[in-house]
Amino acid sequence: MIMDKKELDLAKRLVSLKNWTWMSGMLAWRKTHRNEWVQVRFVEGLGAHTELADPKVLERTPSKTLIMESGHTVVDGWHRVEDLLPDLTDPATIGCLIFLVRQAWEDPTISTAATREKDGLRGWIMDSWDPQSPINSIGPLPTEVEILLTGLELAP
Repeated sequence: MIMDKKELDLAKRLVSLKNWTWMSGMLAWRKTHRNEWVQVRFVEGLGAHTELADPKVLERTPSKTLIMESGHTVVDGWHRVEDLLPDLTDPATIGCLIFLVRQAWEDPTISTAATREKDGLRGWIMDSWDPQSPINSIGPLPTEVEILLTGLELAP
């Protein structure tokens, strides 16, 4: 598996949150029937349905196998949605996570920024244009993913 233990723990925390949802564009990890970790990307399907596509397959057309709320089918069998974990190093997934935080707080001005602390260590903060927003007091935390995860955890 490509994710280290910290990323795995963060991904598990993230998918357990009430404000978490899978979005088109996100990259996920899943295990195959051989217990190997592979990546799948959520892509738009027909109508309101979402599908998975293997990013390593040259043909980018979705399989037309629909994801259902409880799971999805792929070439190597049935997989439950709750077994998927987000790839927290993927830029599209991080962008979707920023959107989920903004949506949960009902604040489109929320952003993240790298900053330096007193001892020179780099950290990440979250900011809103609303000076009274509690989001402004979150952080700093070591990574952008951690600040976004915390923002989603603390969302109303």
